[in-house]
Amino acid sequence: MVISCMTVAIPAQIGGQPVLILKENVNRRTGDEEIANSAMTAEVIGEFLKSSLGPKGMDKLLVGTVGDITFTKSGVTILSEANVEHPVGKLFVELSKATDKNVGDGTTSAVVFASALIRRGFELIKMGVHPNLVAVGYSKALGVAVDCAEKIAMRIKVDDEELLKKVASTAIMPAIGSDGNLEPLANMAMEVVKSTAEKRGRRFFVDTEQISIVKKVGGNLSDSRLVRGVVVEKEVQHPNMPKVVKDARIALVDFSLEVKKTEISTEIEITSPEHISEIKSRERESVLSKLSNITRAGANVLFCQKGIADFVAHKLANEGIMAVSRVKRSDVERLARATGATIINDPEDIVPERLGNAKEVEEVTYGKDKVVIVESGEPVALSIVLRGADEDILDNYERAIKRGVSAVANLYEDPRVVLGGGASILEVSKAVNKAKVKQKGEMQLVFEAYSRALEELVETLVSNCGLNKLKDTAELRTLHHRKNGFVFGVDGLNKKIADVRRTGLYEPFRVFKYWIENATDLASLVLKVDDMILTTKPPEEKGKGERA
Repeated sequence: MVISCMTVAIPAQIGGQPVLILKENVNRRTGDEEIANSAMTAEVIGEFLKSSLGPKGMDKLLVGTVGDITFTKSGVTILSEANVEHPVGKLFVELSKATDKNVGDGTTSAVVFASALIRRGFELIKMGVHPNLVAVGYSKALGVAVDCAEKIAMRIKVDDEELLKKVASTAIMPAIGSDGNLEPLANMAMEVVKSTAEKRGRRFFVDTEQISIVKKVGGNLSDSRLVRGVVVEKEVQHPNMPKVVKDARIALVDFSLEVKKTEISTEIEITSPEHISEIKSRERESVLSKLSNITRAGANVLFCQKGIADFVAHKLANEGIMAVSRVKRSDVERLARATGATIINDPEDIVPERLGNAKEVEEVTYGKDKVVIVESGEPVALSIVLRGADEDILDNYERAIKRGVSAVANLYEDPRVVLGGGASILEVSKAVNKAKVKQKGEMQLVFEAYSRALEELVETLVSNCGLNKLKDTAELRTLHHRKNGFVFGVDGLNKKIADVRRTGLYEPFRVFKYWIENATDLASLVLKVDDMILTTKPPEEKGKGERA
């Protein structure tokens, strides 16, 4: 989306004299024109993502500049890859990225809701309501919405595995579709968070940086596995080295085990063939002396961040030591955390106390690729190996497992849930609409606009699940006005209106609160902007840079 810019200077008059204020490459848009342009941008982005909301949402096909293809319904992925140009559009991109980074879910809901708020706010402004009054009204309505969500939120126990699995499944469902096999991913998400959650005082802390995801083409989702350790995407250095080592003693070294080239240019006078052999022999002895320290310390597995020469690999194979070379620094650091080993920079520092321990180290083949799996047995570092038919499917699985992990991690930080399937959204919308009667004048219109924007999310969810938008949304409203009607929502799996407690649709309260608050803040910010000054690249002069 590109703003059309006039590359003309903007003049003003002081005392009858023309004064040039803005340069020729500066475009200014003010007043109603600017608000209308921002509202139009927000509406286009909202319409773009609407069809991707919910478990039955449609995928988008994104083609990059070099022809790379991405299939996804993830709001943050769509906006990040769409190369949005408009400044207001970029605010929506940042909203989705911030939501994904902080709570891991709710990105599409946040964008679609913010878009609806801006569109309805613009309609009020056209009716004569001041933008500041709209922003203040949205803030008040948000307070009512959050209070209602607090009341209907349910506190859970983080050791309730069945409920944790339901929350993970609800988060994963939109990423891979309601027809997909959710159980393997939900189980892994729950196990990962349970293993990494650390209690500090009265609260839990989950470090998702400990979790690594490795994608390997081939097999299917049921072949995926959770590794309590580290997966190194390298193969064993020599074919004669052991492929499995139990009760491993691991050395992590950050020095080269090959003949180094000199840093400065030198000349050596050779007088005989024996002289060449002597030089090569001394070079080999220098490298092998480093190796002797490793074997003397009792290591039977070696991970080297630098290279390993062929003759060293042969010697290690004869000693029965498994070795892997040119391991990434990030993998070496994760191995250090997982095994308790110290990263060694000097061969003289290799002693038994600096070695790490692991239950098993094994080279595993996935199709044409080989990896080395280090099973430490401790939850200090965890790895997930995902299997799927192709790269696109694996990318979707990766997004899904990240959503599931974030959902469960959110419960450890705030152990409250709200009902999914649009049930909580409709209940909050009802509370805001009810609160409008306590407002005066134009503020009632603002509250009604906020309530209708929330209802639009439910209508979109109903429509995307293949239900009748008017009939089934009306049925939901009727059910929510009954006693205990807040439990009814959209069951995307079975394509019907149902008690979502029975279908297990739950989402973290922390996610719900985050996206509704940040979407409201963005809408208020955009509606209060009445002047945009955009600097563009000045046009090149004709003939500039051409040869005479």
